[in-house]
Amino acid sequence: MSLRYLSLSGVLALSGVLAVSLAAQTPANPQSGQGHTQQDQNQNRRTGSDRTDTTSRTQQQDRNSGAHSSASGAASSSLSSADRQFVMKAAQGGKMEVELAQLGVQQASSEAVKNFAQRLVTDHTNANQELTQIASEKGVQIPEAANKNKDKDKFSKMQGAAFDRAFMQHMIKDHQKDIALFEKESNSGSDPDVKAFASKTLPTLREHLEQARSVANSMGSGSTSRMDKDTRSTSGADRDHSQTSLDPSGKKGKQQ
Repeated sequence: MSLRYLSLSGVLALSGVLAVSLAAQTPANPQSGQGHTQQDQNQNRRTGSDRTDTTSRTQQQDRNSGAHSSASGAASSSLSSADRQFVMKAAQGGKMEVELAQLGVQQASSEAVKNFAQRLVTDHTNANQELTQIASEKGVQIPEAANKNKDKDKFSKMQGAAFDRAFMQHMIKDHQKDIALFEKESNSGSDPDVKAFASKTLPTLREHLEQARSVANSMGSGSTSRMDKDTRSTSGADRDHSQTSLDPSGKKGKQQ
């Protein structure tokens, strides 16, 4: 019995030793877990910082790329300020000319005016396409739509002979301005391609002007012939009226 008691006591003692040993090791485990947590947090911060740095570098690269593209676009335009101004004016003028000419084809009552307007549509459309191609090669972007065309709004409200006369008068003035613009570029332009375009287009513009004058003269609206005729007729009527009077009998007679 004493032996059994001793064995049981030994087991209990051994269990106590193990418990003490485990208790001694237990505080180290939370400390170890805390150490791992701190390492994970530091790693997360470093990862977040890396992501931030990467994002910043990407944004800076994008800004640099955009600036480079803008600089490249500016550098790709080889036109001088004067040549660029001519291209923009000629392009806008050509587009507005086509719009008015299309209106002329639709609303003119004279067959001669319709034919002239149709020629303007064809010639100016071809010239606009050629100029747009040249401008693109020079790095100049031409707007697809024309600016607000006040003349189109005005002419769209007119009909018949009144439209024909006003339309032809406008085309005479407009082509006089076009010719002056193209002559200046042809004589003093810097870019050889733009200058060649102006020189090539000038004969067509001069033909338009001559045809416009011819059509207008046939209607009496391109020169002062009709106005002079009307003035002479009015003056003659006034003279005849001033030379007649009523005598006492009520008959017309010449003044003495």
